[in-house]
Amino acid sequence: MKKIIRIFILFYSGMLFAGLSMQIESSKVQIGQSFRLVLTMDGQTNAVPDLTPLQENFQIVGTERSTNYSIINGQARTVNQWTVFLVPLKMGTISIPSLQVGQESTTPSTIEVTASAVQSGKPLTKQDDLQLLVEVDNKTPYVNQQVIYTVKLYNSLQLLDTDFQAPQVDNALLVPLGDGKQYQATENGRLFSVVEQQYAIFPQKSGELTVTPPVFSALVYDQMPHKTKISADPLTLKVKSVPASFTGKEWLPANEVILSDQYDREPVNIKQGDTLTRTVNLEVVGMPAQLLPSLDFSSKDSFSVYPEKAAEKNSYRQPYLVGTKTLKVTYLFNKAGKITIPELRLPWFNTVTQKNEVAVLAPRVIQVQATANSADSSVKAQSEPQDVAAEVPAETPSTDKEAPASTWLAWGVAALFALAWLLTLKLGRFNLPYFKLHKGAGNKAVLKRLQSACLNNQPVEAQQALIEWASLHWPEKRILSLADICEQIYDMNLKKQINALSEALYHQQKKSWQGSGLWQALQPHLSQTTSKRKPVSELPPIHPQ
Repeated sequence: MKKIIRIFILFYSGMLFAGLSMQIESSKVQIGQSFRLVLTMDGQTNAVPDLTPLQENFQIVGTERSTNYSIINGQARTVNQWTVFLVPLKMGTISIPSLQVGQESTTPSTIEVTASAVQSGKPLTKQDDLQLLVEVDNKTPYVNQQVIYTVKLYNSLQLLDTDFQAPQVDNALLVPLGDGKQYQATENGRLFSVVEQQYAIFPQKSGELTVTPPVFSALVYDQMPHKTKISADPLTLKVKSVPASFTGKEWLPANEVILSDQYDREPVNIKQGDTLTRTVNLEVVGMPAQLLPSLDFSSKDSFSVYPEKAAEKNSYRQPYLVGTKTLKVTYLFNKAGKITIPELRLPWFNTVTQKNEVAVLAPRVIQVQATANSADSSVKAQSEPQDVAAEVPAETPSTDKEAPASTWLAWGVAALFALAWLLTLKLGRFNLPYFKLHKGAGNKAVLKRLQSACLNNQPVEAQQALIEWASLHWPEKRILSLADICEQIYDMNLKKQINALSEALYHQQKKSWQGSGLWQALQPHLSQTTSKRKPVSELPPIHPQ
């Protein structure tokens, strides 16, 4: 019985893994360029693929077979692969018919065959055994527009000790695309081994731009071994300036722009003093992340904005470089009522349609509820004079004996008030320029109070001391709130700590606050001088000419 079960399991697993699939190396190739077609079949078989249907539209220049054995969950598995090297015989959309191996068959597919790109270098002749050619997909790009620069090494020799020097270009960004590929191609009836590498060029200046070609050297291994060195021809691009019709602040040419956002929670039951984190993602096809424009998030009277440093990433989506910038923005709501986070508009130029377009993030309306402690304290302030006035007794007639005493008492009170007023003026004359007169000793005292408030987790005292320290630190600025401080700093960690302090102060449900993080975040800024305090961008803005 156990043997029958084992036989059934083996038979079932063989049926589970059975099947024939087909993969094509690329969906688009150039005429005369070879590509790989891979057939994969599970299970042991002695059958071979029938490649006859391919001969109508393709030249078969080679085949390979490999077999892989593995054990998965105690079950043996065999995978067979056949690699077929094909060269298209005509241009256009060519059908790849269904292929059969034994009783299994593949699903038909298609491949697009295009003409060769603009090429630099002499055409291959029958005498050429080794040649280096370069080509570009566009010789008249705009500033910052991606140009695909392709290097091809044709070889029919045995080579040793090879060395390759990549192309170079001034006033442009040069980025390798992928790891390159190897294939076979037929030129003038001869079969060559081809090594291909693509680069993305992003011109940073209008006018003529010459690309210094790559250089290849090797030891030719034949009857008389010898060194050889070859170079491709230089290519010159005519770079166009930004078109006058473009109205955006920063020039952005691309194949596609995707702008999206996501909030950390659904913005309902938002109260005054609450925060909301928004993640904005900018993805541009045909532009590296280093050249992407900055996004504008401005504070309003109703809310403060604390953007973090953007995370940048580059990826390769054949044949384009895709730049991605992800930015987290924290909103602190200062007022109650209906608050609108404005729309975000990013103009860009579509290099496919040659038209101006705009990527838009729609505005978001948020209803912010008032907190209990946000009532206007002016009502109480206005009522106090009435209470005081009510306590003043009405004047009563006095006798002649009481009059002199009352008069002297009134004059005494008046004199005391006058003296107090003079002292106020005198002291006020010194208190008004407090920050300037106490910039040295006062700064130490403020820092001592700030340290004490942070280490003792006292948010109110920490806020007062922090604003006072910032006023000393930026005497030319008008520092009245925590939001004013955030406008002067570019340290994301310090901004995050100040934001946590704001939450502890203004959130309706009082949150516990740990001030040690704020004190630690302040340390790099305590030794800075005012003269050295300038915002520094890690990626300087690029201004195309």
